[in-house]
Amino acid sequence: MIENKFYTTQQMCELFGISQTTLWRYRELNQLPRSIKLGGKRRWLRDDVDRFIERRFEGDV
Repeated sequence: MIENKFYTTQQMCELFGISQTTLWRYRELNQLPRSIKLGGKRRWLRDDVDRFIERRFEGDV
């Protein structure tokens, strides 16, 4: 199902532990993977976000 391929705005906020305002700020500053609009709503590809997290936190384990 196509829904499972994307993170919603709410899921992104929960995943990173940030508010929606901070999410938008990070997006504007290009500090997050690129998002797309589907049905007028912002979505992030799960694969892109998962890779971003892996690269960002590689040495933190």
